[in-house]
Amino acid sequence: MIKYFDKITSFHILMPLIMLLGVTLVFLPFGFNLIGFIEEWGVFDVLKDHGPLYFLTKNTPIATHRMRPLAFLPFSIGHQLDPNSFFYWNILQFLFIWLKGVAVGAILWWLYPQRWIAILGGLLFILYPADTQQLSLRILSINSSVAALVGAIACVLWAARFKDLWVRIVLACSAGVLFLCACFMYEAAFLLAPMPLLLWWAKYGMRDGWRFLKSQKLIIFFWLAALLIEAGYLFWVGGDPDIYQKDVSNNLGNTLKLIFNQAPLLVTVGFYRTFLHSWYDAARMLLTGGDWIVFLPIAVVPILLLVLCLCVKDSSSDKNESWFFIRWLVASAFIIILGYLPFLSFPGYYMTTQRTYLFAGIGGALICTGLIAAFRMRFRWVGAGMASGLLLLGVTAQWTQFTHYNAIAGKMKTILSGILESAPRLDPKQNLLIIDRTGSLGHTMMLRGELLKGALNCLYGKSTPQVAICLEPGLLWSSFNLGKFNHMGRCEEQQDAWQIGQGLPGAFTLPKKQLVTLIIEKDGQVHPHTTNPAIPPATSSEQARWIKFLGCWPAKACRVKSQPTILPDHFTFNFSQWWDLEEPIPGAGWGASQWGLPAWQPRSFAWIIEPKSTLLFYLNPRPEPYLMELGLAHIISEQTKQDMKIFLNDHAIKYNWLDEMHTQAKIDPAWLIEGVNELLFLTDIDPSQGVSLGIEYVKVLPCH
Repeated sequence: MIKYFDKITSFHILMPLIMLLGVTLVFLPFGFNLIGFIEEWGVFDVLKDHGPLYFLTKNTPIATHRMRPLAFLPFSIGHQLDPNSFFYWNILQFLFIWLKGVAVGAILWWLYPQRWIAILGGLLFILYPADTQQLSLRILSINSSVAALVGAIACVLWAARFKDLWVRIVLACSAGVLFLCACFMYEAAFLLAPMPLLLWWAKYGMRDGWRFLKSQKLIIFFWLAALLIEAGYLFWVGGDPDIYQKDVSNNLGNTLKLIFNQAPLLVTVGFYRTFLHSWYDAARMLLTGGDWIVFLPIAVVPILLLVLCLCVKDSSSDKNESWFFIRWLVASAFIIILGYLPFLSFPGYYMTTQRTYLFAGIGGALICTGLIAAFRMRFRWVGAGMASGLLLLGVTAQWTQFTHYNAIAGKMKTILSGILESAPRLDPKQNLLIIDRTGSLGHTMMLRGELLKGALNCLYGKSTPQVAICLEPGLLWSSFNLGKFNHMGRCEEQQDAWQIGQGLPGAFTLPKKQLVTLIIEKDGQVHPHTTNPAIPPATSSEQARWIKFLGCWPAKACRVKSQPTILPDHFTFNFSQWWDLEEPIPGAGWGASQWGLPAWQPRSFAWIIEPKSTLLFYLNPRPEPYLMELGLAHIISEQTKQDMKIFLNDHAIKYNWLDEMHTQAKIDPAWLIEGVNELLFLTDIDPSQGVSLGIEYVKVLPCH
């Protein structure tokens, strides 16, 4: 008994520490420097004006999200800890990812009491590569929901192992409360309510499982009570016409029909991405490398130590028969289905890997752990080798994801710091017009349209007047108020005013009197227009606040951080290298990046949606001839393809079609400049579809 107690105690200390090491390894190259991308700035702005929103009701701000009444709880806690930065949001993200690993480790310790297998499973869940948005701050509430869910399942499973009544009551009650919290943060957690039964069946089988289950009436009571409370709440709130999820909750029949019609996608997309493609992508990420490569030896050392531990004979388990492992794998597969199923209720969600695999990843981690445990029973070194490979790929995937979001944050900090430096203070009567020659502010991940106003409200510490963004070329109005075929409106300069988005919802006029105009140049530098009214300089306290938000100051320091230190001698842009980790397109006139149907290596592309579209790229050209290569994904008409004109830094490019979808052209090296170069595409937009050509990639390469 003492030996068993010592083993439990040591595991309960060792496992959380190793999970802490795993999460620390993920954050090590990057720290806690991520900022908001999309809704985060708006949430921060609401919390600034209204205080913490711990529980949403019909009478609170953002009441449309009350189907998830606790969704803003983690954001509110982070804002309360520091109302002038995203630092504690990063800390909470770290905490929830750690708790996810700890809870899954506890579940596996209950299912298969071999400590190193349980620890491995927790680490695999932390590092699982299927979802590409685990580290973005906008997922903070979903990560907290997943952490609460797996914590609830761990509590309900372990409650059945204790004989002490009060311990059972505390664990069962905790399970119910945590499950409710998980559902109140993100309602997709509700569909994973059968997960304890699946794991119970995996451990005991049907006959023994049913016999043991009948003796757990207290635990069943608390779990069913939590289910009924959540179901009642969804029924009560779901009928309201003003909630965010009204299209799903108010049209249940259509939603179920949509899920049924898209059910094959559970296999062709859900299982495929969760169990196969995510690891293939992670392997490509490892081979491609990145700035994080210098940290790879630090990751290899603990992984090798864990492999050695897996090779050591562990405590014997009474669940070593093949049928147990089969039940384990089948139960895990059903968990993947339950985790992915809610997202089939939204058209098009099957094409994204952002947030759609955070719940399905639970089943994915359990399947991988089960396979390794089964191999380890007979071929110890094979199982250990599989474990080391998956851990290394998982770390690589998380670092690549972190690099992606860190790069976007760097570009955003460059623009925001430039705006603050050029217009450090706005009078209540002064409006702001931004002429963006980079096209960056037309991308959703780069503070498109109305999102910029929310960010500036946070940075200025007060509500800003009207803010308009006009993208060049074409003076396109960056906004979510779109016209036919989702085309942007226009900014039109008149003698005394700017007309913004005429003919579209939300159009407005900016009088030139008291108008502050800023210009973002192609290299990201921001400067005021010569006609601007005088603006007083920023105070030291304002600058200190901006440093807390952005982590850099002045604007030049932010710009240096976001730009490459060594300019490449070539340019390759394929809109995204990894499934749904698309880069903001460095230019204007493009639709959002899209993906071809799921394949072993899904193709990304973007439609040209304006007569003039640009791509900007940094280059340090060699003194030798260059080639431009262009690949098409889709063609609206042959005439549009043949009439396309391409210019490089105002020089017309004469190209030849190699086949129907690929073209090539020689480039005079004198046309290329050190620094920012511009490719300009002139195309005819099809009036019936609003697009011209779907571009898959663009390359500018030395001939040799």
